[in-house]
Amino acid sequence: MARKSNYLKQLNYKDEKLCSIVKNSHHISQAQALLIVSRNRLANFEKQGVLKKLHYMDNNKKEIIYELTKKGRSFISRNFPHLSGNFYTSGTAYLHNVTLGQQIIEHHHSQWYNERDLREILLQQIEQSDNRWELMRMLEKGEISIPDGGYCNEDGSIQCIEVINENYTSTQLKFKANFEAITGIPITYIKQ
Repeated sequence: MARKSNYLKQLNYKDEKLCSIVKNSHHISQAQALLIVSRNRLANFEKQGVLKKLHYMDNNKKEIIYELTKKGRSFISRNFPHLSGNFYTSGTAYLHNVTLGQQIIEHHHSQWYNERDLREILLQQIEQSDNRWELMRMLEKGEISIPDGGYCNEDGSIQCIEVINENYTSTQLKFKANFEAITGIPITYIKQ
């Protein structure tokens, strides 16, 4: 008997929500995913090749997370065209991405901006600035650092999110503050 090729035939709002989160965070914990879709549906996302199941250790506890695959990006672009473009990619920082995913879940009702979207906003601000050449040099030297993501508040303003850990240096935080100063978009720091 031939193996089934399409495990996700009828897509629904919950599928779209899950796809939106992994599009913007690259990883999602099993616990987070199960708040959105059923265990069987999550298994179908894995069988379809959209998500890849990974295991990692967090505080001596084995955790399961799911990673968005290349095939998953194509799936999202094909089935949810409004979600296509500017996929978040950070393949190894699992805990960071799961923490970011939690922020996306909490602000899912809002428009979400990933790191690439925020970079475009920054570049627009730089282009309009009188000292754009100096700012471009700072960006090229890595002296302006873009936050992990952001969401649109009810009043239309953007609020950025940066997931940090104990290894963040004051220099890294200064480079994030440079983004904040140039764009005028505040950053909330979330400890992973």
